[in-house]
Amino acid sequence: MRKKINYSIIAIILVIITVIYINHTYFFNPLAFNQDKITPHAWSDYQRPLILKLYRFDEKREIFTIKEEGEIREFLKALKKSNEMDQKVSGSGTPIGGLTLSTGDAKLLNILFYNDYWVILKQDRSAFEMTNSLKQLFQSY
Repeated sequence: MRKKINYSIIAIILVIITVIYINHTYFFNPLAFNQDKITPHAWSDYQRPLILKLYRFDEKREIFTIKEEGEIREFLKALKKSNEMDQKVSGSGTPIGGLTLSTGDAKLLNILFYNDYWVILKQDRSAFEMTNSLKQLFQSY
């Protein structure tokens, strides 16, 4: 009986250590991670620290680096709320900005923003609607 209690305690400690390690090392929880076009890589590819860079292509040509996880999550949430457009876009028009999400040397997401839509680069170039909340979030920087 004592062996069972000892094994149970060891198993509980191992589970706790694993959860702490995953929460400390990775941006996403593997149980709650939803892989889609915005986050197409495996959950384990999103290692901390993530860096989100916003590029503004207006006359100032500014670059903003965002390292705060709450702000990165807000951008990802806003991107995921955008609906995919039915037709492919030819890339016509002038981009108003861009976004990159990276960890270490690996770029996980590259996006170009246009006035009414945005496009994920390095994929099938599917276009997504530019929602008001995403546009406001982008313009707040």
